[in-house]
Amino acid sequence: VLLAGDACHQMPPAGGFGMNSGIADAHNLSWKLAAVLEGRASAALLNTYEQERRPVIGQNIALSMRNFDRVLDLTRALGLDAGHADLLHRAVNSPALQFVPDAVRSTVFNQVMWMGRKQLDLASSRNPLWALRIKKVQEILDTGRSLALLYPKQDLGSHYTEGCLLPDPARMQLAEEEPHQQQYRPTVQPGHRFPHFWLQQGAQRLSSLDLFGQNAAPVLVADAVTGGPFWEKAVQRINADGPHPVLSCVVVADETSAAAAQYV
Repeated sequence: VLLAGDACHQMPPAGGFGMNSGIADAHNLSWKLAAVLEGRASAALLNTYEQERRPVIGQNIALSMRNFDRVLDLTRALGLDAGHADLLHRAVNSPALQFVPDAVRSTVFNQVMWMGRKQLDLASSRNPLWALRIKKVQEILDTGRSLALLYPKQDLGSHYTEGCLLPDPARMQLAEEEPHQQQYRPTVQPGHRFPHFWLQQGAQRLSSLDLFGQNAAPVLVADAVTGGPFWEKAVQRINADGPHPVLSCVVVADETSAAAAQYV
C-alpha cells in the first residue's frame, strides 16, 4: 500500500505546504509506478518513495508549525490569545455542560466572545495601549518574524539526500550544512531540482528545462574544468551513430553555478 498527500501527513495550513507536499508526493510516485509497470525498473524502486519523501515532509511540517506559531505571535501582540479561544471551545463542549440548556450555553459563549472582541474596540480609539500593540506588531513585521508569503527554498530547493540515482550520499550532506538558510540556491547536484539557465548550442539559445520531457534523451552534466571537453566529445560520438540523440551533455563551470553553460 502506497500513501500520498493528506492520507499520510497533515500539517497546519500556514504556508500552504499540505497541498504542495501532496503534489510532490504524486510526482515522485507516479514516474516510479510507471517505470515499474512498464517493466523499465524493478519493484524495489518503489522503496525509494518513502525514503526520499519522508525527510522532505518532516521539514515541511516543522516549517508549518513554525509559521503557525508566528501567526499566534501576531494575535498575541494584538491582545488576542488563541489559547483563550481553545479553552472556551473545550469548556463549552465539555461533558459537564452537555446537560445545560442550549440557550444558557449560547449565552455564556456569546458573553465570553464579547469580552474578547472588546480588545479590538481599542483600535477605534486613541487608547495608548493600542498604540503599544501596533508598535509590537510592527516590530514583528520589521524583523521578519511574521508569516512569509514566499518560500523559495521549499518550493524549488527541496531535495533528496538518499534514494534512487544518488550514488554518493555522503556528498549530498553538503546541502544540509545551513539548515536555517531559506533562499533557493540553484545546483546541478543529484537529488535537486534541475535549475533553469540558458544554454547555447551554436546559434541556438534554449532553457535547460527544455532538455526534459517524455521522450527526451538522458542529460549528462559535466564539469568544464575536470572533464567537460572529454564528455562533450564522447556524447557527440555516441549521437553520431544514430538518427536521433541518445544522450545530451551540459557543461557547466562548477556544480553550483550555471554560468557559461554549453549544450551538445
